[in-house]
Amino acid sequence: GGPGGEKSDRSSPSKKLMTVEMAVRMASVWERLPEDQREAVRLRYFESSSLEKMAEAMDGRKPAVAALLKRGMAALRKALD
Repeated sequence: GGPGGEKSDRSSPSKKLMTVEMAVRMASVWERLPEDQREAVRLRYFESSSLEKMAEAMDGRKPAVAALLKRGMAALRKALD
C-alpha cells in the first residue's frame, strides 16, 4: 500500500502489460465475432438493454437473441482463458 496504510492505485509494470495484452486479445476476438453476436453483447453489456429490447432492436425473437448473446460471451470468455 501507500503511505499511511492507503492502498496504492499504481500497478506493477507486469500487471499493466497483462492488462494491455488482455485488451488486445479482447479487441481481436471482438472484431472476429459475427456481427449479430457483437450487437447482442453490445446491447446487453454496453447499453444495459433487456432481452426484450434487444430482440426489438435486432428484429429477432428473444430465444434467438439469447442464443447469440450466449455464443458471443462464450467466445469472449474463451479468449481470456
